[in-house]
Amino acid sequence: MEPVILIRQEDATHELLAATDYCIGIEEKRIYTHRWITVHPDDLLLFYTDGLTEAEAPGGEFFGRERVLEILRAKQENGTSDILKEILNALKRFLGEKTLSDELSLLLIKF
Repeated sequence: MEPVILIRQEDATHELLAATDYCIGIEEKRIYTHRWITVHPDDLLLFYTDGLTEAEAPGGEFFGRERVLEILRAKQENGTSDILKEILNALKRFLGEKTLSDELSLLLIKF
């Protein structure tokens, strides 16, 4: 499971909120734990699948989390739709003619 990325608007720092269980989804008879975090106005929270970070360019390089972090920091003043479009456009440029080999899901929340 990929960690959720929290970008702090105040200073553009990030936290990786390690998942100990599914962040989204429910399974019957499963015991879930919870964690409290404090968020502030304009903080960003990105949920994503490994299809994003493990997308592979023709040369074998992975898209990686650092590219995602760079986009989130650079575009954090924008709305969520614009940020997601920028992530997807960057991914398309990175892949070139290659297609994704895994599913891709993104959920971005701006507080």
